[in-house]
Amino acid sequence: MIAFIAAERRELRGLERHLTGVRRLKRPILYAATGLLKRRPVVLAANGPGRRLVSAALRELRVGPLDAVVSVGYCGALSCYLGACDLFIATSVNGIATPRPRHTPVSAEGPLLTVDRVITSIEEKRQLSRTGAEAVDMEAAELVEQAQNFKADFHCIRVITDTAREGFSIDFNSVRDKQGR
Repeated sequence: MIAFIAAERRELRGLERHLTGVRRLKRPILYAATGLLKRRPVVLAANGPGRRLVSAALRELRVGPLDAVVSVGYCGALSCYLGACDLFIATSVNGIATPRPRHTPVSAEGPLLTVDRVITSIEEKRQLSRTGAEAVDMEAAELVEQAQNFKADFHCIRVITDTAREGFSIDFNSVRDKQGR
């Protein structure tokens, strides 16, 4: 079985349209469903942003052996060559090497950095780019660690939402609740 984990349900909607036999699962997380993708069993989950929430999502889904864990969703660019809506495949997450999935379309690829907050300023993106990472998210590092514990393959496929030259006028970190949502 392959587990696709995202922070938000909307990050899974495009994938869900390609599933057959979709069935909602009753789990104490925001969203969980199962179905078939090209006749292979998959499970989808979303539980909010950040390491703690995606960890809970994956724990709730683990009903049997997993062949792969795939971290999907949005990320921010740290590299100036990445544009909004670019598909980004992580070649490593916080220094842990991650293989490129088979049969993926042409995309940008490179190191991904996971942090525990939304990166809101251009200056902070510039500082984080000095780590060598080309994109930043809030979940993948937790999922790659759990995939290793489960002895499952791990892949990270993201879409760039904000470029390295863009900041946010809203401080998204200040509106997150105690759970991180």
